[in-house]
Amino acid sequence: MLTRGITAVLLLLNLAAADPPEMRAPTAKWMVEFADNDCIVSRYYGTTRDDAVILAFKKLPMQDGIDVYLIKDNARTSAWRNGRAKIEFGNGQPLDTKFGAYEVTSGLRRIALSVEDESYRDAVRSGRVTLNIPGEANVTFAVPNFGGALKLLDQCVVNLSDAWGIPKDQQTRTKVAARPAGSWDRIFVSQDYPRDAMQANASGRTIVRYVVDETGRPSDCVVLKPSGTFSLDQRTCSVLMRRGRFKPALDINGKPMRSLVVTGVGWLMFE
Repeated sequence: MLTRGITAVLLLLNLAAADPPEMRAPTAKWMVEFADNDCIVSRYYGTTRDDAVILAFKKLPMQDGIDVYLIKDNARTSAWRNGRAKIEFGNGQPLDTKFGAYEVTSGLRRIALSVEDESYRDAVRSGRVTLNIPGEANVTFAVPNFGGALKLLDQCVVNLSDAWGIPKDQQTRTKVAARPAGSWDRIFVSQDYPRDAMQANASGRTIVRYVVDETGRPSDCVVLKPSGTFSLDQRTCSVLMRRGRFKPALDINGKPMRSLVVTGVGWLMFE
């Protein structure tokens, strides 16, 4: 009985000794980027190149979720890696999600995470966002006036979708966004990699926009951000149009409706 008691105490001590997330306060105001194909709000944390990071949120038209980015100095030797991460918006409910980390220009590293619902709005009340990304970051960001930043982001998304051909009144009728009917692994397979891109050892990420009609069929695929290799961009749209099947968006009455979808497809070869 004594041994069991000591073991229990040691376990409690180990739990208590776990390192808490680093707390970061902002060093600049929110920045808003209204580009032709992007709606992004971001904020600086830190004052020097060594300790400065950027926390950014990107929202896409007619989607419930949001993309979260952490941009920092590229101190790792691995150019690209991915895995599972935790993100929490101050509501005590960490979300398990995928992350991808890769080097961008000027020696900077971008870590991307996706949130599929609107739980990120809880940070308006809590005023903080916590990212636990193994091997990359374990940090809590204070996000004062996050509500004001989200209002600007929401307005940008409405205007952007309107410019893409989905009128504002139609957007207000959307209750459920369009989503894939099955796994992306059934849409894109290794045999889809273009031969010329394989021979050139070319890789990249193609971001495309397309329309999903009331039956779940995609059409009108447009490349928003090219990968840098024409054949990869061309193949992205051709595969989506040929094999893509979706659950259509639903309006407030539960009826299928036409909508826009933006998707990023990563092309990467492994030895």
